[in-house]
Amino acid sequence: MLFVVQWDMAGNSRRALDTWLRAARVAPAGGYAALGVDLARFAGAQPALEKLQSLVAGEKDARRAGSIAAEAARASLAIGAPGRALELAETALAKNPLVADAIEIAERGALAAGRVRELSRVYDSLGAIA
Repeated sequence: MLFVVQWDMAGNSRRALDTWLRAARVAPAGGYAALGVDLARFAGAQPALEKLQSLVAGEKDARRAGSIAAEAARASLAIGAPGRALELAETALAKNPLVADAIEIAERGALAAGRVRELSRVYDSLGAIA
């Protein structure tokens, strides 16, 4: 709730984002999903996508980067960029194959973008890891 106060009442979006990130990192599960939803709700889908993409690029921990990339993929679907959603879902799975919902996002993105054949690459990558 602190981030809501910082975002809405204080108009301090940078501080709110820092608070969201700290909360996402310490959450036992679903922290980055909540971050993605909250960013989209408060900033809009396009700014949320841009911020999530920059977080993926700067994240050194592969598991975290994968979780963030999955949320960026979800935001891409929300703004009508299914091809980008597919690419971000692939990134998510490459960095953290345990982000299972990234498979569904990849499938939805591929279908909507007319790039279903590219799913073979996603499945092959996952198969190689298993």
